[in-house]
Amino acid sequence: MATVTRESILALLETDQRAVERAVLVMQARQTADEQVGVTRHDNGRGWNAYDAAFGREMYDWIMLGTTPRDKTHTNGKGEARRGYGKALGTTLLPKQAAAVRKMLSKYVGQLLEEAQAKAANVQPATVQPATVQPATVTAPDDMLILVRAVIADAEGGELPENIAAYLAAAGWRVTAPVIATQTPPAAPQTSAAVDIDPEPLADEPAAVAQAEAAILAIADGEEQHYEDPGF
Repeated sequence: MATVTRESILALLETDQRAVERAVLVMQARQTADEQVGVTRHDNGRGWNAYDAAFGREMYDWIMLGTTPRDKTHTNGKGEARRGYGKALGTTLLPKQAAAVRKMLSKYVGQLLEEAQAKAANVQPATVQPATVQPATVTAPDDMLILVRAVIADAEGGELPENIAAYLAAAGWRVTAPVIATQTPPAAPQTSAAVDIDPEPLADEPAAVAQAEAAILAIADGEEQHYEDPGF
């Protein structure tokens, strides 16, 4: 925002009627309560001087009557209620009135500058808050990661599969019991020796039994002599 100076205020009053009418409203507001009717009684350096007070109040009423909405009324310095015109600021003063007001306001540039500076002091620039750096949020590992780590630790510690399965089940996981494959021991080799033994009454005869045993031993001894180690 550009700095307001006496020169900038004078230039604005010469080129913008809105500024002229706004200046009249500001000057009238600087009058004390007992001077609002249009008579200056205090030599306080605020508002109109005694010479301009009546004309200043008249121009103020003219502007206020024009800018008051049509359905509202403005009470002038004489106590008269007048219905507003509903015009915009800057369109109420007639050309001759605007020229006379410009000439009058040239004596009050100091007060207008004081008002501008006070207004600028009350408008505080927006405070820019420094960006705050939030610490990185450390997310705890999820349940699956914790579970996997625990199972690995158990396995490395020599835990049995059954114990690991029990741990998983206790943690709320559905665990199917592992299927442990068992090897079937190999069948005993069948002896193909043919022994001619009469299983009938000979079984009760000592001579026949002895003869059968001798035959079996003879066959076994023969096979043992021809046995070859397969390497496993």
